[in-house]
Amino acid sequence: MREISNVINVIQQGAAGAVTSMQSSRNLVNEVVEAASKASNSMGDIRHSASTVQGAIESISDALREQRGASTELARNVEAIAQMSEENSAAVSSVADTAHRLVSVSDELKASVSRFRV
Repeated sequence: MREISNVINVIQQGAAGAVTSMQSSRNLVNEVVEAASKASNSMGDIRHSASTVQGAIESISDALREQRGASTELARNVEAIAQMSEENSAAVSSVADTAHRLVSVSDELKASVSRFRV
């Protein structure tokens, strides 16, 4: 009888050890689940931040594209102004030459008229 009692005690101790081990395993699994949940939340935050950064990069890219267009238009306008300045300079030079010729013609006319005295 004592032997049966010993066997029962050993079985009970083994069962108690198994229960303790299962409780430890359950606690460990709960910790892993909690850590996985935190990791999932962190990944969601990272995904949201990455999306925000992507939006900012797209905005910057759009602004740069717009500035490039404005710079190209500005360069065209500066080139047109330079060309108009050259044309104006040529026109002023032509007007100056014409004015000098008119002065010469005027001087010649004065000389011709001064010979005729009434």
